[in-house]
Amino acid sequence: MKILNLIKQERIFAIIFFLSLISSLRTLMLPLQGDELTYAMISDNILTGKYYQVNRPSTVIPVIPFIMSFLKVNSFPHLGFVLHKLLNIGLMFLGFRFAYLFLKKEKLNQRVILAILALTATNSIGIAFFPSLYPESILFFCFWGFMFCKP
Repeated sequence: MKILNLIKQERIFAIIFFLSLISSLRTLMLPLQGDELTYAMISDNILTGKYYQVNRPSTVIPVIPFIMSFLKVNSFPHLGFVLHKLLNIGLMFLGFRFAYLFLKKEKLNQRVILAILALTATNSIGIAFFPSLYPESILFFCFWGFMFCKP
């Protein structure tokens, strides 16, 4: 009920976050590119019991390949990538929740908090990388989660 009141009071911010969500969903149909392909190769090798890309051990951060391995669907590989991207979008919004709660705990004005979050949600890096298979959404979620939960 609280969230509905917030949406009614701050319609412009609700529209901004909704458009940011729609912009994030566009990446569900994009093919893998760059490091995402590396993560996919390492994920395939993890499922065979080896943590490497081609012939040698990899220095890539293992979080993304492990998540890809966990969400892999052999019969329809694109479904696994879509699930992973949806997980990253979910982590992005949980990160926004933790950021909101942290800034509220710091006693900032609610409109200032929403403006900060709207700027974060609509910047080009956020739109491009939060819903991708890169670790930005995981880092965003963890950073604000740790900031909110610190004593």
